Amino acid sequence: MPDVECFDTIGAIDPARWQGVTAGQDLAYSPAYMRYLESQEPGCRPLLMLGDLAACCLAEFSARSPFTSKPASLLTDRQYLRIGRPDEPAAVPELRSALAGHAGDALPPDLGGLLRRAWQTFVTSVGMPVVVRNLWDSRVLLATGLEPAARRYALARMIEAVKSEAIRRGYRSVAFVYTPGEDAALQRALRAAGFARALIGGLAAIDLRGCATFDDYLDRFRSRGRQRIRAEIRQFAEAGLRVQRIDHAAAVRQMAELELATSVRHDRPVTLPQQRNMHAALSQAFGDRLVACGVTSGDRLVASAAMLRGDRELRVLLYGAGDEPIARLPGVYGSAVAYWPIRQALAWGLDTVRLGYEGYDAKLLRGARLLPRYIQVWTASAAGRAFLADWLSMADARAAQFFLELEAKYHNRCHAATPTYAGPHRLGR
Repeated sequence: MPDVECFDTIGAIDPARWQGVTAGQDLAYSPAYMRYLESQEPGCRPLLMLGDLAACCLAEFSARSPFTSKPASLLTDRQYLRIGRPDEPAAVPELRSALAGHAGDALPPDLGGLLRRAWQTFVTSVGMPVVVRNLWDSRVLLATGLEPAARRYALARMIEAVKSEAIRRGYRSVAFVYTPGEDAALQRALRAAGFARALIGGLAAIDLRGCATFDDYLDRFRSRGRQRIRAEIRQFAEAGLRVQRIDHAAAVRQMAELELATSVRHDRPVTLPQQRNMHAALSQAFGDRLVACGVTSGDRLVASAAMLRGDRELRVLLYGAGDEPIARLPGVYGSAVAYWPIRQALAWGLDTVRLGYEGYDAKLLRGARLLPRYIQVWTASAAGRAFLADWLSMADARAAQFFLELEAKYHNRCHAATPTYAGPHRLGR
């Protein structure tokens, strides 16, 4: 395999050469999406690694980048460490134990202090890694038709090339932030390359294979689940609400305002110009592949969702709802993010609706399964490897417990035929 090359922009790559490796991949690996990334993320510099048999999407984050996909932020964030309450009894001793011997002797007694010390320890011992990630996951793309031995070689060669490029650029670590648990070959290759691993989240997806109609989708639920969804849809209609496809270009300003209102409620640091620019860039990149639906009360738009239509999947990207009481009815979220997308996916012959990360209860109630995603980090620093071994082990145990509790809550409660959670214990943890 010839040497892997690193490019600073998709514009520097011959489109036929990129397509030769990435053919058959989803829209998130198209040149259009690569250009979108390059234009939209402040403090983030996308990079592309390309060989004849494999490709990989990377990012360099500046220290001031606001994105939590920076590994130091991700691994020291209360949400991703699954710390549900500020005073959770188990959290403080678990964090203290994981930090012991890595962050000095005088550890702070409070949770906030421990998380700040953990972030400092990560940055000091591991550094700011080069990050491998794209819209939904962190993968190495392989050319189609490779024999198993060639696939293993191409994977290993690309992973080593990424590590070498990181060192060449002055970094001492690499992180894959959302590797698919179902990609067993990638999991084995990263483990062999010295990457430490922790469960970090779950990608929510509604599998529509075997469904021809919306009723077929409902039939997958137990009677209580079907009744709950039908009652939600009935309440939605009785409130005078409608959900329908809307003209994205005409509704961009209102959609951005609704998304900003939702972000403010969830303490996410975004601005109205950022949301508008995101919509404009998505529209420019994907054209009519970008689909929007809106929930209306009379002539008012009270909620909206933007999604990408792929060849096999419909991917919900953005959701926003206003602050008025009617916008907070359960059927508003359900209709915009699940029921309308499901009906459209079935009409278009698609087999999956992907709902993204977090907000798991609302997604599981509507039939999603969770596909485990892992963060995997390699560092050239011996001190960093020792810290990662303890910290990621603690983070992994906490996340595993969180998702097992989700499974216990939803498995066999609402669904008749399929498990709600493709959990890590089913994927070779």
